Amino acid sequence: MRNDLVHLLASLLLAFVLVLALPVGVLGYQAQRNRASEQSAEVYVPFKWNQGDVRRYRVTNATSSEKDNTITRKSEAYSDIEIEVVEKNQGGTIVTWKMGKASLAKGDSGSDQITEKINDIFGGLKLRIEIDNDGVYRGINNWPEVAVAVKKLMTLTKELVDDIDMPKQQKQAVWDAAMKRHGTRQAIEARITEPLQLLLQNTNCNFNQHAVAKNETTVPYLGRPLPATEQYSVANLDLDKQLVTIAWSRSIDKEKSQTIAEQAVIEMAKELNKPTLPEAGFLKGFSITSNANYEIDLATGWPRKIVFVNKAGQGSALNVRKITIERR
Repeated sequence: MRNDLVHLLASLLLAFVLVLALPVGVLGYQAQRNRASEQSAEVYVPFKWNQGDVRRYRVTNATSSEKDNTITRKSEAYSDIEIEVVEKNQGGTIVTWKMGKASLAKGDSGSDQITEKINDIFGGLKLRIEIDNDGVYRGINNWPEVAVAVKKLMTLTKELVDDIDMPKQQKQAVWDAAMKRHGTRQAIEARITEPLQLLLQNTNCNFNQHAVAKNETTVPYLGRPLPATEQYSVANLDLDKQLVTIAWSRSIDKEKSQTIAEQAVIEMAKELNKPTLPEAGFLKGFSITSNANYEIDLATGWPRKIVFVNKAGQGSALNVRKITIERR
């Protein structure tokens, strides 16, 4: 049951408390942002979020573990959000992001009691967020207010960790390691605003209808960057409906990443005072892959639907995280 509670926290966009939080890294396209081209092959996604615009979305977070193509654990939760553009000026755009109450999906084995406690902390909280003129996220403007809620959540999470059947010293080491990597303001802010950054991912970008673009990038893993390659393309273009679907994928370089990932795990094992350390090669076959489809309104840049899937694991054992954001 306690594992279900921890995974519930992850489903509610609060996975920064987990030592092995699945990486997302949604800022892959910034180098591609530029103004529209006159070439007919180019599809331009604008950033025209105008003052007074209000959009409502349902955000669903599902996490699961798989072994030999069989699901061994699954958790799913959803919440409704409301975004309003409250200010436009020469410096950028200010939006408010109102968090709705989270609910467990039907059949989820998580705890309604814990869900209610989280809703008491975050339900109805309104973030005030700044976006620059290129559609790039800048930060949360009302952080002191948000920090109060985060502090309450940390207290609740620490109580769950303290209730795990584990030696006290070991539990403290796990907590300290988690806070070192996921307890900073930067990490917390990135996790809380993750859906918004997915919504902004492709704004003010050009895409070629007839070509697949590739970039070298990195994927964060236990505080270390793993070399990776991403690619994106126009999967569908409907000019009558003014809709475009952008397909994106990313995968780590397994050979180059293995040593880096092993070093990161060994470093954490030392922090957790593990009596024995794994030998070199213990992460052979380790992989992290991601893919996403973004359906976007070409007139404004407001997305209609986003489906993002991240898989991380070794061999046939995988941890899977799926985020679905759909217009209401």
